Amino acid sequence: MTMTRNIRHTATALFAAAALSASALPVEIEECSIASKALGRDVAYSVILPEGVLDGTRYPVLYLFHGIGGDKSSWMEYGDIARAMQHLVDAGEIQPMIIVSPDGYLSYYSDAIDGSFPYESFFTKELMAAVDSLYPTIANREHRAVGGFSMGGFGALSCGLRNRDRFCAIAALSPSIRTDGQYCAEGPQEGWDNQWGRTFGGKGLSGSGRLTGYYKARSPYHIIDTIPAAELADMALLVDIGDTEGSLTASNEQLHRRLNERGIAHTYIVRDGGHDFECWNAAMPGALRMISARFPQNAATGTKAVRTPDGGHAAPLKVSRSEVYMPQQNPLSRRRYPVIYLCGDFNASQRLELSSRADAMVKAGRTAPMALCFLDPADTPAKIEAEAPSLRASQRMRALVSVGRPVSEVNALHKDANMFTSIILSEPLGPESEADETVAIIKSHGRYPRLWIEQRPAAADYPLASRLHILLRDNDLRHEYRVAHPAAGTLLPHWEEWLVALDRRIHI
Repeated sequence: MTMTRNIRHTATALFAAAALSASALPVEIEECSIASKALGRDVAYSVILPEGVLDGTRYPVLYLFHGIGGDKSSWMEYGDIARAMQHLVDAGEIQPMIIVSPDGYLSYYSDAIDGSFPYESFFTKELMAAVDSLYPTIANREHRAVGGFSMGGFGALSCGLRNRDRFCAIAALSPSIRTDGQYCAEGPQEGWDNQWGRTFGGKGLSGSGRLTGYYKARSPYHIIDTIPAAELADMALLVDIGDTEGSLTASNEQLHRRLNERGIAHTYIVRDGGHDFECWNAAMPGALRMISARFPQNAATGTKAVRTPDGGHAAPLKVSRSEVYMPQQNPLSRRRYPVIYLCGDFNASQRLELSSRADAMVKAGRTAPMALCFLDPADTPAKIEAEAPSLRASQRMRALVSVGRPVSEVNALHKDANMFTSIILSEPLGPESEADETVAIIKSHGRYPRLWIEQRPAAADYPLASRLHILLRDNDLRHEYRVAHPAAGTLLPHWEEWLVALDRRIHI
């Protein structure tokens, strides 16, 4: 059975099951792939399906591209795009749509000049056809849009403009474009060759020799000079960028001015922000509104599912001796989540309370969804992640909260390898002397993990926390330190504050 047939079988089963189990959240499927003849490899992608998806109901499609260093999960994880879409759908501001995000590698979503990596051909001829055959799309230009951030913004503009017979809307967030002057002078040469020259030609060259005809035919900065403005009259076009960008400031300003000079209708927004998801997430609601408004209204056809309320929190997963609480999600979803490991003495009701409070933070839009693992002392993160594929096995996607436990236990968890992006030590136990080993371990790991230390002022183990704070400050290791009087009877009164801090570290 081929990869495509496997996907088709999964999709058919998914839609059949959806008729029996509607949820108030979209279906998120992360581990999809297609066997590409053009690229000679399996290409992974993620897909998000509206919460009411049913056989016979068809939806518009938005393709979202990631930037350099990202992958098919970037929009799902860092952008939490499924919940962002559903929030606007629930508010009546946009219509539901299918969102597809493929791995883009370092392709700039273009065919390489030497034919070695024809990514645009794969996307337009293979992936789009597969998506239209596997999922309930409305397979025409009027119901198809493309967007992306950074390299993905370049790709959305280049691919969207070059294939304007296939897309009716383009949303480019902080597109990684260059003026001719920047392109000709950018260095170092090896970095330019790897990022630009191998795809667009001009490897080993500097100056105007880099401005190959192949590059100009694919650079948004030049493409707009070759398209009659009338051909873009019905194209919804958005360029959105932060005001603290570096070299992209000049190139995007020039792109906007050239679009104006050509009389090409577009929306240009400069907002507070830089080259990060804080800026792109702020831009995305407006992008979704623009795209939805361009799609024919009430585009979805067929019988809508009757929405059912959330079924409450799912039962925890028993993994080895530990318990994992997954975020609330559509029961048909298949995706991975960052994980916060908790060490401490928590009973069943306390675990449920902390998990429910975490879900409330997600619903309020204050944090992205994250799994909670109440770690048994006999288990390790490596053991848990080997048995729980729904967790993201990555130091960047892993945090630790230790409550009322010996600091030596924490030291043992990450002494030999940098395991966590952040560690919260609440009321840590141990002699003052153990602070030296803790700080030495933190220092040996370099950038990560970032510590948050909290202790009661009259605690018997206060000297440990105090010395940790002093040593971390003396070694210029950034951290948070709190001395507080917790309210009696309140379970982890700073839990929500911790979640925000951990979310920012994980989704930095």
